[in-house]
Amino acid sequence: MNQNNVREGIENIVKESLEEIDDNLKAIILVGSVNNEDFVDGISDVDLLYVLRNIDAGLLETMRSLREHGRRYTGCKIDIKPFTIDEFNAAIRGVSSFEFFTGWGLEMIRSGRQPCLYRSSDFSIDYEVDEKRFKQDALERAHYYITKLRKVISADNLLLIRGEQKVPAGDELLKVATSSIKNVLRFCLAYRMIITDDSTSIMIQSRKYFGDVHDIAAFLDIRNKKHFDKEIMFRAYNSIELIYQEVVQNA
Repeated sequence: MNQNNVREGIENIVKESLEEIDDNLKAIILVGSVNNEDFVDGISDVDLLYVLRNIDAGLLETMRSLREHGRRYTGCKIDIKPFTIDEFNAAIRGVSSFEFFTGWGLEMIRSGRQPCLYRSSDFSIDYEVDEKRFKQDALERAHYYITKLRKVISADNLLLIRGEQKVPAGDELLKVATSSIKNVLRFCLAYRMIITDDSTSIMIQSRKYFGDVHDIAAFLDIRNKKHFDKEIMFRAYNSIELIYQEVVQNA
């Protein structure tokens, strides 16, 4: 399916979710590459955050069905992550990030870059994100992705991929490595308060702030061609590691 068809499928997921979950559902937030040009047919997943009044075993069973139906609607793997409204509000207060509700994540939701496909009348995105928290969370996310990339480069480390511990290879290795490199760049830029939406804007801003990123651009380009080249990956890794270390040194 192309991206437009995937979006039509997502609308069906939202409609079914409202019918099945009813007033327990407070918001559905679309995150990830389906929001922009980084979506790759046959590789990218559809990632949804569900904010709920409460969560129980029955609800989780319903979500299992929604994931299965969503795959038929979109032709993509559907990842639905449930959170309570109390977790979301606690994240806004700065108690914790609860994985997705970091300073950066909250700003993406507030600004509409990660859009609410549905939100109830009592779900508010009228909040502000403190700059210090935004930068701290951005640097922590950059560290998370550079660590993930280091594991990939070391070749024999197990990673959690689609719920299974495995050593990534082939298309999976290509997906994990390109995604990690892109996200290190994204969050290094975010630390400098530069918000980027997709690979094009990430590369434009990276050239402006970090200089020569030719090796990184070459590696990201082969993801669309679905052709893996280890030497190109190694050169890209060396480049992104230098950028990350420079940001850390100047933090």
